[in-house]
Amino acid sequence: MPTLSFTQDGLARRFDVPPGETLIGRALTSGLVLNDASVSRHHATLINRNGQLEIRDAGSRFGTLKNGIALTGPTEANPGDTITLGRVEILVVAAPRVSLDEDHLIDRGRTVFRPVMPIQTSPSRTGPAADSDRLLTLFSDIASTLVLIQPVRQVFEKIIDLIFASVPAERAVLLLREPGGALEPVIARMRDGIVLTNTRISRTIVEQVMSERVAMLSADTSIEPRLANAPSLMGSVTRSFMCAPLWNRSEVVGVLYADTPALQQFSEGDLRVFTALSNYAAVAIEQARVGDELITETKRRERLQRYHSPDVVSRILAPGVRHDAEMSAQARDVTVMFADIVEFTALSQRLPPADVVTLLSTFFEVVTDIVFRHEGTVDKFIGDCVMAVFGAPFDQVDHARRCVQTACDVRRAIETMNREIAVPLRIRIAINSGEAMVGDVGSDRRREFTVLGDVVNAASRLERLAKPGQILISEATYLRAGADVPVNPLGSSELRGQVGEIKLFEVTA
Repeated sequence: MPTLSFTQDGLARRFDVPPGETLIGRALTSGLVLNDASVSRHHATLINRNGQLEIRDAGSRFGTLKNGIALTGPTEANPGDTITLGRVEILVVAAPRVSLDEDHLIDRGRTVFRPVMPIQTSPSRTGPAADSDRLLTLFSDIASTLVLIQPVRQVFEKIIDLIFASVPAERAVLLLREPGGALEPVIARMRDGIVLTNTRISRTIVEQVMSERVAMLSADTSIEPRLANAPSLMGSVTRSFMCAPLWNRSEVVGVLYADTPALQQFSEGDLRVFTALSNYAAVAIEQARVGDELITETKRRERLQRYHSPDVVSRILAPGVRHDAEMSAQARDVTVMFADIVEFTALSQRLPPADVVTLLSTFFEVVTDIVFRHEGTVDKFIGDCVMAVFGAPFDQVDHARRCVQTACDVRRAIETMNREIAVPLRIRIAINSGEAMVGDVGSDRRREFTVLGDVVNAASRLERLAKPGQILISEATYLRAGADVPVNPLGSSELRGQVGEIKLFEVTA
């Protein structure tokens, strides 16, 4: 996949662009987070279509440039292009390409095979003193880098760096098994940093290394009668190669491969070091992947927790649940509640601004906690008003009853709160039920979970009819909530924008 290279916090970073759209910005919910004040929260959008990148500005403050020219619309981004976002420069890097040739030319008599064992043994028992010194140095480097939790791309880069630092390799390749089973190169480069865009490796070697869980060394391919004619080695200056499995627990997740030109050869000591590195590399890769998944889930959880209760968030993020499907806009039967503070404008004029903010925050916190307790969703705060919805993102057969109970609990909680604060609050609540469009709505720059439709408009207008301390519900809510809900019929009323009159009820619980 296409890769971006940039510097952040003084460190070199790389980012593999996944298929589809990726938002770049300062916001933690961005796919690529750039922690720089010159970068907008939602700065630009990258689109990866089968490896071809397209970039467009997302209305950023300082704009987005490609090769020094400001973008005026969607623009292709090719390897070698420099993308500038504020003060941050990002280089589009060519993706590594490695082909596995169909050859079956392994001479077991001239090839060294070393079983790969779980990480248990001490390096001092594996070979001569010189090799032990190299292993100790390698383990020191591993302890200070690979075992740290860091982005998976940085782990890939560090593994290749350690190969070049530990053995006399000129080329190094890291291939990982994709979910479908195919091996894909995640990094392939020369010692001098050049990305390998057309490299060939023996399929037979790779498959045997993975299936038998052995590290393989060919000390001199030029004199091995069978390897000498292998398609993956013909026409190259390769004289010696090593290949080792990335074996973590019970699964081989990929391979490490390194080779060197005709003037150099690998030794069995090199193979010992290479094998040790492959063992720790597998562990580091899994740890980095888990870390990346945790970061991704944390970002999703933080975003979801703005609207949903912890129980609902856990259900959305549960294994097997399609997050996109649950959050996409869809028609649902829901119940909508509006709760606001009566005469808040006059109240805010009498109090210092700091006291107003404290009072409003306390009100929002009380209402939100109660909404979440009944597994409802906070749609938004509108001035001094809280809008909540029940029946989404998951179906709730009793969403109307839950909403009415929430309103009653809110009223009681405010009465309790008023006994503890200097300036008591008066609230009014209105509830309506019906079909609405619910889900993530917005643009590439900003998306929010919300509910749209006539049911919302009617609930908003119904709230204006409510008196201080009153909970008004529509007939649609009353019929869904159940006849045992204690109410006082108030007759019918015509709401602006509505066809016909709506029967209203006051909840007396």
